[in-house]
Amino acid sequence: MHDLLRSLALFLIGDESTFVGNGKTCTTNPLTKLRRLSISNVGEKLEIPDAVKKQKCLRTLIVWNSPRTKMVEHELGRLGQLRVLDLNDAGLESLPDSVGNLLHLRYLDLDRTNIKKLPESIGRLQNLQTLNLSGCKSLHTLPKAITSLCKLRRLGLDGTPLSHLPRGIGKLGDLNDLRGFVVGDDGGEQDQGCDLEELQSLSQLRVLRIYRLERSRKGASALANICFLRMLSLTWVSPEAENNQPRCGQDAIQNANKICNDLSPPSSIENLQVYNFFGSGFPGWLMSSSLDASFPHLRYLHLVNCKSCPQLPPLGLLRQLIFLRISGADAIITIGPELFGHHASAITAFPRLEWLQFWHMRNWKEWSLGVVGDVGDEIRGAPKLLPHLEYLYLHNCPELIALPEGLSHFTNLQRLRIVGAHNLREIKNLPSVTDMLHIERNLRLERVSNFPSLKSLQILNCPRLQIVENLDKLQFLGLTRPSAVQGTSEIPSLECLLDVSNNFDQQTEQLPQWLLDLLGQHQNASTAVQNLKKFRLKCSSPLFESFLKDAPNWPIIQCIPEVWIEDVDGPSWIRYTKGPPSTFQTNVQPQEFASDLS
Repeated sequence: MHDLLRSLALFLIGDESTFVGNGKTCTTNPLTKLRRLSISNVGEKLEIPDAVKKQKCLRTLIVWNSPRTKMVEHELGRLGQLRVLDLNDAGLESLPDSVGNLLHLRYLDLDRTNIKKLPESIGRLQNLQTLNLSGCKSLHTLPKAITSLCKLRRLGLDGTPLSHLPRGIGKLGDLNDLRGFVVGDDGGEQDQGCDLEELQSLSQLRVLRIYRLERSRKGASALANICFLRMLSLTWVSPEAENNQPRCGQDAIQNANKICNDLSPPSSIENLQVYNFFGSGFPGWLMSSSLDASFPHLRYLHLVNCKSCPQLPPLGLLRQLIFLRISGADAIITIGPELFGHHASAITAFPRLEWLQFWHMRNWKEWSLGVVGDVGDEIRGAPKLLPHLEYLYLHNCPELIALPEGLSHFTNLQRLRIVGAHNLREIKNLPSVTDMLHIERNLRLERVSNFPSLKSLQILNCPRLQIVENLDKLQFLGLTRPSAVQGTSEIPSLECLLDVSNNFDQQTEQLPQWLLDLLGQHQNASTAVQNLKKFRLKCSSPLFESFLKDAPNWPIIQCIPEVWIEDVDGPSWIRYTKGPPSTFQTNVQPQEFASDLS
């Protein structure tokens, strides 16, 4: 909120609002009705100030910064005019039955509390519109009375380990945000929770997260009546994950296939997430060649831990997609034209995609962007693919052999991050990457070259890296364990290197030769020195001591405008500025000192 608007709001509410905490007590003007009360640093029990209870006018009660608060006094029920009760992040373990007397309550926030059980009296809150119960790690069941909250619009249950939702949840016809529909067990007992069929009457839903889909036996038409759905999350728990079985049985796989095929989202969907699906292939509604017509508004797609699906859907057909994350697809070995759509032209594939992420693709070996012709070569349609791609992230793809050739034609690609691609030997020829190249734990990587516009390069734990070349506009260089890098011919252009940051392991006692040569050239040059603005280093004690004043490496840093060096073995540090005036500071000696250098 803008400061002026905040000041206006505070002026308008005047004496109707007050804050209690940090030694401040509640004082009320008998001529003014107190409407809003904020309390912090509450003790073990939340007690309502007597002055507030006497007035009986309070409409908003917010308790914050009170992790020790475990209970609320019974007289909370006397606040009959209360509309908002916010107790999130308190250590609350229970609510009094008197909470059912708050007949005007619209908003109840119990997120991240330690509450173990909700009272049945909560069903009397006929005006409640928002009930937040996310992150309540001790809450495993909800009372049957919750199905009586006829005006409830939002039920937030993310991160709360519920075993099921009570039957009758479908009676809450005003719900538009249900984050935590937990399918119940079909165990034959009277109340083992609700199945997907209860969703048919929740036609106003905009946001829906479904958990434990492996329990469901009836998926047909569950989403047919939800015409305005914007966000849908589908989550399974595989039998092997729950019962430590070596593999899923055929019956479980067939049931997962059936349920997923039945859960075709409406065309209004904008955000789709599929987690832990263990069926034998993606559902027909996702593999369709008319994917763009089925989901014309889809912008965000997450396919996570779909381990048994051997082929990816033709996602390039999705014209509005801007974010795609594919993770844990263990059955995928190659990715090729099928991702773009066999009948799609290069112009139409991923026309608006900006973020592309591949995570934990353990068996993925080959990646091709072009359409394969008769002679086996890629057709050069790659410049027309992914025209808006800005960020590409590959994380833990250990078998990937090479990046696709067509990647060099993605003129909008600005950031590239590659972590754990152990079979990748070179990363090269990406002229459009400007903002950042981050490479980490790529155990066989040997060469990084031809990034003429790159400004920031971070290299962490790539032990076989030997060549870093043709990075003409590099401004920041961060390195960890770069001892294998050699030679001076591969050093980036000195005129453009503005900031160097290094974080060596604790065993390193000297700078690698290539970095010594780089700093030496700066030391001896007349104009390039002015462009090296910062040097930051974390190193072992022996290397740290070599940068102290008059030590062997002291002449190297004298020509750099700003230097910061830390000892990873202890709290020692060096700070140097070239000035004028020039200063050298360190905490190695008993007292910090600064000396002018001529």
